[in-house]
Amino acid sequence: MDLKSINASPVLTDPAPIDNPRLGIRSSLSPYSQSGPSFSSGMLKIPRKKPGKLDDVRSNGWLDAMISSSPPRKKLLKDFNVEVASDDFDFAFHSWMLKYPSAINSFEKIINRAKNKKIVMFLDYDGTLSPIVDDPDRAFMSDEMRSAVSNVAKHFPTAIISGRSRDKVYELVGLTELYYAGSHGMDIMSPVRDKVSADPSNCTKPTDKQGKEVNLFQPAREFLPMINEVFITLVENTKGIKGAKVENHKFCASVHYRNVDEKNWPTIAQCVHDILKDYPRLRLTHGRKVLEVRPVINWNKGKAVEFLLESLGLNNNDDVLPIYIGDDKTDEDAFKVLRVGNRGYGILVSPAPKETKAFFSLKDPSEYNPEVTVWGTIVWGHSVSKNLIHWRHLPIALTSDKWYEINGVWTGSATILPDGQIMMLYTGSTNETMQVQNLAYPDDPSDPLLTDWVKYSGNPVLVPPPGINIHDFRDPTTAWITPEGKWRFMIGSQVNETGISLVYDTLDFKNFELLSGLLHSVLGTGMWECVDFYPVSQTEESGLDTSANGNEVKHVVKASLDDDRNDYYALGTYDEATAKWAPDDRNIDVGIGLRYDYGKFYASKSFFDEKKSRRVLWGWIPETDGEHLDIKKGWSSLQSIPRTVLLDKKTRSNIVQWPVEELDSLRLDSWEFHNVAMEPGSVLALDVGSTSQLDITAEFEIDEEILGTLKDCDEGYHCVTSGGAAQRGALGPFGLLVLADESLSEQTPVYFYVAKGTDGSLKSFFCADESRSSEANDVLKPIYGSTVTVLEGEKLTMRVLVDHSVLESFAQGGRTCITSRVYPTKAIDEETKLFLFNNATEAKNTASLKIWQMDSAYIHSPNEVKV
Repeated sequence: MDLKSINASPVLTDPAPIDNPRLGIRSSLSPYSQSGPSFSSGMLKIPRKKPGKLDDVRSNGWLDAMISSSPPRKKLLKDFNVEVASDDFDFAFHSWMLKYPSAINSFEKIINRAKNKKIVMFLDYDGTLSPIVDDPDRAFMSDEMRSAVSNVAKHFPTAIISGRSRDKVYELVGLTELYYAGSHGMDIMSPVRDKVSADPSNCTKPTDKQGKEVNLFQPAREFLPMINEVFITLVENTKGIKGAKVENHKFCASVHYRNVDEKNWPTIAQCVHDILKDYPRLRLTHGRKVLEVRPVINWNKGKAVEFLLESLGLNNNDDVLPIYIGDDKTDEDAFKVLRVGNRGYGILVSPAPKETKAFFSLKDPSEYNPEVTVWGTIVWGHSVSKNLIHWRHLPIALTSDKWYEINGVWTGSATILPDGQIMMLYTGSTNETMQVQNLAYPDDPSDPLLTDWVKYSGNPVLVPPPGINIHDFRDPTTAWITPEGKWRFMIGSQVNETGISLVYDTLDFKNFELLSGLLHSVLGTGMWECVDFYPVSQTEESGLDTSANGNEVKHVVKASLDDDRNDYYALGTYDEATAKWAPDDRNIDVGIGLRYDYGKFYASKSFFDEKKSRRVLWGWIPETDGEHLDIKKGWSSLQSIPRTVLLDKKTRSNIVQWPVEELDSLRLDSWEFHNVAMEPGSVLALDVGSTSQLDITAEFEIDEEILGTLKDCDEGYHCVTSGGAAQRGALGPFGLLVLADESLSEQTPVYFYVAKGTDGSLKSFFCADESRSSEANDVLKPIYGSTVTVLEGEKLTMRVLVDHSVLESFAQGGRTCITSRVYPTKAIDEETKLFLFNNATEAKNTASLKIWQMDSAYIHSPNEVKV
């Protein structure tokens, strides 16, 4: 055993400050809160619309404009007089492309037009240079895109015209060789010229960051106090609308509703409407899922193009070819300026047909392309394995090539019938973004790899029933057989922010009966997606087929909550006769109690492994860095190590999750450490060679003497809000520092914290602190964790799987689990170290560990090896 003692106190103090917005902490104030649900006798009821001020935003067309900012394709096709059947979207898109051909395919035409002319490039930012993302603050452009823009600017004058503030777009782009126009052209930095037609009172001549004199043109300068006042009011009045985000772009303010439930759009529109009534000199414009509050002046992106051309001395010249690339409604003013007199070319970036003044089009590469690393149109990948560890990729199973799934092939589940047939029900997002259920089955059931799949010609087989929003009907479960011989399954949804599970019966997976009432619902939990339903045995240490039921069976209902992106579950009793499920404890019902995992773990699914009589669960581990970094590394997100699921026979109030036994086959060299004494405030280095891939089991015992004499209480402790591993208490924290470098400047503590209550009782917490996990400043570094039940006579135990940048941690045999996604810059490969620590102020503890170095799982393409 090789242990090295380190003076620990300095390295475990002064943690990075906790950023509450990153932790998802929301205000309880809701000036525009929504009404609750209405249920009666198990039947769904939708409250009637109350007459009132919301009629204002309907009558003035605001809602129509908001909806059209991400328009249903079928409606748009009518605008182009393209009459096609709803299942022939490809033909319609082709017709639109004839009118607005691809700029890439038309490159030779553009080059021929540019002969003997000087090209001037104008670029929008969001949706053009960066992908459209849920959080505008994370709309980073990739290094490749930045390099491309820089190369263009070496040959042609290049300007960025954005709705963002000029300072913000410069910060995001970071290229000094460009010209920048922010606030939709109301804040322009351009070269100094003696004669510019703009009002000189709106021009100043400051110096730029390189000390060069420039012309700063701000035609809306007098509106600054007004915009600031409106911004503050918008922030206050929208903070109760879930998903709303307000930004100050200096000469305009933006209200983003991309993450707002569509049923709440009237509320956010009314909020903005009520504020603007008091500001007649401000007007509203619409962008892609954003409301823009702007001054009433005759200025827009088109005017900005003309001003920049004049500033460059290139206006009214026949030997100049301006090209503008943009994706938003606000870019249409620029397209219009270039179309007049065939002055230049506008290029619209859009994955869907829309009316435009542009000449050419480009598809958004983050959609339609399954090879990219950012969110877009989803397809079904296909991989096979004999042991759940080593995998072989097969060709894509289901692509989004039909009208009923053109916006994505979403979550589904397979049901294996007694005769061996496989029925795959999955959600598709249609050309009108309606969520529908579709059926697919293997083309050749005798193919052991089930390589090719056939979509049922009668798809979709299910559409949202009355009372269900067309965007809230997704993710069917595996079906189970009823005593009547019918197949039963559930689909997730919501009504008035109450999460619900609809129940259907079928005999053939083509015709369905919606059962009255619901399997279950929980007030205030929002949309239930990726729902799951399965039995667990109360007596056996094995899994159960999905159709199992009886007195010795409990049932798990699980939902992935779209509101907070976590997976919640509850144990309860299922009544086959009524198709209803009731939780054992309503205080820990679905969405308000237990979680599968308290870290980054979402959209999980389980299946019954008949061969080994076990239920296997695995989930999706999303990234917490910027999308530009995903593009750079060429991949994004991963699947967790598969886990077995059982009822905890000791507590009988929770499940336990544990890595599948096949993972042990990757174990290599091992080290054991027994009864290592850990003094308060100590850190010990564990010399076990390379520590970037490890399987660690550890158990800890606290000095019983201190437990009996301790008088201090710590009832308010919680992993997420109490300062992480640097927060010292009498009995903790203590545990492991993984993915650490030699100096501990980077470290991820996985630890226990024991708090003593005023009544003398002890409460144990299991936590993972990412606040020091990386010196990178463009990644999220949260602190995760929750309580963990420790029964009398049990030691505190953990198992931690370390795999370069992913940690999966299990406490007390899997009662509490935490998955961490970290991005070290120093603690990489051979530079990664492992430490024990005890940052308690009073309690000693002893630790015993067994540590294995781990081999890598192999993942192969279809043509490499057979599994």
